[in-house]
Amino acid sequence: MASAYPCGRKWQWLPEGAPSRMAHNTEIKEAYRGYLPPAWAKPTVERILRRVPDSYLSGLRTIVLTAAGDLSHGRRRRKTRSRKKKVKISEACGLYHEKWRNEPAWIELFVDNIIGAYGAPIRTGFVRDLVIGEVLAHELGHHIHATRAPEFKEGEDVADKWAARLLMPYLMRRYWYFFPLVVWVIRPWRWIKRRFGRRHGSRRA
Repeated sequence: MASAYPCGRKWQWLPEGAPSRMAHNTEIKEAYRGYLPPAWAKPTVERILRRVPDSYLSGLRTIVLTAAGDLSHGRRRRKTRSRKKKVKISEACGLYHEKWRNEPAWIELFVDNIIGAYGAPIRTGFVRDLVIGEVLAHELGHHIHATRAPEFKEGEDVADKWAARLLMPYLMRRYWYFFPLVVWVIRPWRWIKRRFGRRHGSRRA
C-alpha cells in the first residue's frame, strides 16, 4: 500500500550535528532525469530527518527525491487514493510505499510539485523547512501509522497528526527567535494546503 500527499508520544530531540544516516539506515537518494532541483532540497530533508527518532524510521529503507515531471508516461497516468478520492500520481507531492512482499517501505518526494504548490520563490530557510518538511513529515506519519502506532481512523488524518508532532517541535527549536510567527503561520498554512493544495493519497505499490 502506498499513501500520497495531495499537494501522544513525547518528542525526542537528537543532538546537533548528528549524521544524516543513523542506526535506522534510511538512505536519501536523488532520482532526476530532466528536472534540475534546487541545491537546498536534499540538505533540507537530511536536516529534518536527523531530528526524527530512529525508532520511527525503523523499516523505512529509502527516501527518494524525484520529480513528477520526470515520471514515465505510464506512472503519470496512474492514480492513487487520498481521503477516498482518486488522485493522479503526477499531481501528488509525496508518496509513501508500505512494505510489500520482499520490498521494504520507502518514500517518494516530488520536489517539483512541492515547490510548485508553494507558488512563490523560496528564499528563506524557514520556508524551505516548512514546504519540504510538511510533505516529508506527513509521509513519515504514514510510516509510523503503518508500523508503530496503528489507529482505526482515516489514514490521512492520522498522518497529519503525526506530521504536526514531528514538524512543529523541529520548527520551534530551529526558529525559536520567532516562535509566535511559527504558530501564526503553520495553522493557516495547513488549512490552505488542505483546501487548495496538492494531495496525498494511497495505493498499492
